[in-house]
Amino acid sequence: MHAPFLRRLLLLTALAALALGLGACNDQKAGETAVEGITLSGEVFGNGLKDLSPVIARVGDLEITQHDLELRHKELPTDMVRFYSGEDWERRFLRFMVDEALLYQQSVDKELYLDALVSQQLIAQQRSTIIAAYRELELFQGLAPSEEDIKAHYEANKQHYMAEGAVHIRHIECLNKAEADAAWEALHAGGRESAFPYVVSRFSKNIMSAREAGDLGWVSNGGFVRFVKYGKEMSEMVYGWEIGLHEPVPIGDRWQIIEVLDRRHERQLTLNEVRERVIADFMPSLRKQVEEERLDELRKTATVELYGEYAPGFGRTPEEIFQHGVLANDPDKQLQLFDIIIEEFPDSEFVPKALFMKANIYLDTWGDTRRARGFLLGIVRDHPDSELAEQARFMMENM
Repeated sequence: MHAPFLRRLLLLTALAALALGLGACNDQKAGETAVEGITLSGEVFGNGLKDLSPVIARVGDLEITQHDLELRHKELPTDMVRFYSGEDWERRFLRFMVDEALLYQQSVDKELYLDALVSQQLIAQQRSTIIAAYRELELFQGLAPSEEDIKAHYEANKQHYMAEGAVHIRHIECLNKAEADAAWEALHAGGRESAFPYVVSRFSKNIMSAREAGDLGWVSNGGFVRFVKYGKEMSEMVYGWEIGLHEPVPIGDRWQIIEVLDRRHERQLTLNEVRERVIADFMPSLRKQVEEERLDELRKTATVELYGEYAPGFGRTPEEIFQHGVLANDPDKQLQLFDIIIEEFPDSEFVPKALFMKANIYLDTWGDTRRARGFLLGIVRDHPDSELAEQARFMMENM
C-alpha cells in the first residue's frame, strides 16, 4: 500500500471508527438528536486489531499503548509531523494524545455524536474510507499500464514531453545608464580588475545576485529569474541572444549588463527519460477505466430499483421516449431524449434506433460526419442483428 494513501486511510479510519453501528437518522435537522443514530465502537486510538504493546498512559478507563502512539503519529499532517519530531517527541506527542482523549471523553459524555449533523459527518467519513479502501486495496492493487499503453500515451502526447530550452546568464544591475556605461567600460579596461566577478562587486546594486558573482543560473523563455524584480521581462529579452557579453539595456526601472554563458536547445525527451511521468499521467485514465468496468459488472448483478421521477426514462417506456424524440423540433432536445434510451435502457431494441437517429441528426444539422460515423459504428459493432445494421454499414461506406 502506498504511504500517502495509508496516512489518509488511517486518518479517515480514526474519524470513521466512531460509526460502526448505523441506524436510521432520517429527517433530522441540525441541532436535533437522532433517536437511532450512531453507536460508538469504543475505540479512540489504534486500528481495531489486538494490541500487545505496553500501555504507556491511562485517561480514565481509556488505555493508550505504544502502538496507539505510533499509529496516531502516522495520521498526522506534514506540518504537525515536523512539530512532533526530534528530541523527546514521543513524550510531547503522548501529552497531545492525552488531551485528545480528554476532549473525546467530554464529547461522548454529552452524547454529541447523536447530533444529526455530527452523525451525518461520521457516516460520510465512514463511507469515504470504505470506498477509498476498496479502490486502493481491491480495484487498483498492483494496477500498472502495459508497455503498449505506455508507448501509445507517449506517442499521442509527445508535445508534453519536451526539454525546455534555456540560457545560462549572469548580470550586473545598475540604477541608471551612466552607472551601466561605467561598468561596461570597466569590463573592457583589461587586467584583473576587468574580470566579471570583480566588476559585479564594484557596480552591481543587486545585493542578492552579487553574492553569486552575478550568476542568475538557467532561465527559460519568459520564465522565472532568481534575484531579479523584472525576471519575466529579462528572460523574454535574452532568450534569443547569442552566447557572449551584451551591451547595457534597460529592463524595468534598472539597467542591466547581461552575459549569456551557455545555451540548452529545446528537444524531445525520450520515453526512457520520462517513463515515470508518462505512467503517472496515464494512471488516472486507467483507474477510471478499471473502475467503470467493475461498476458495469456490479450494475448487471445488483438489484437496483429507482422510483417515480428517478426511474429510468422518468417512468416512460423506451418506445414512448423514442416517439417524443422523433417528434421534437429542437435537435438538442432530440439528442437528449435519444441519450436517455441509450444510457438508461441499454438492452432495449430501441437503442440501435436511437443511435441511428443521432447519426442522422449530426449529419443533417451540423454535417458532422465524424460523430455520425461513431454512432453508426456503434450499431454495426454492438447491435449486429439489428435491422438497421446493414443500413448503418451502407451509410458509413458512402459517407
